[in-house]
Amino acid sequence: MSHNNEPDVQDQGSSEMDFEALLMLEFKKLQDEFLSKVPERLAEIETDWETAQDGINLEPLCQSVHRLRGTALTLGFKEMGNPAATLEDAIRNHLPLEQLNPLYLELRREMLEPKTPHAIM
Repeated sequence: MSHNNEPDVQDQGSSEMDFEALLMLEFKKLQDEFLSKVPERLAEIETDWETAQDGINLEPLCQSVHRLRGTALTLGFKEMGNPAATLEDAIRNHLPLEQLNPLYLELRREMLEPKTPHAIM
């Protein structure tokens, strides 16, 4: 600290680096927590997919995929978030189940073997 009660530029830079490091650590914890819940989310999506096979009740699937899409993309899991986005959009555009099936399988494949997230910051 300088004598005029203002922080030195060096102190300020150090504080910003500490804050950024803390932020990155917290973000990593969120990513790890997300990954730990992928099997649970996959089970939910699989159940919703089975329910959707009647071609009538697609809303639970759309909601599950929407939640996955948002969280995955926010946390940098583009390989999972992008197929979720594609499937959600296809459901919202009322594509037939035959066209949804390969989109569902692609998302399922990504959820079974999640890839390292992309850096966000």
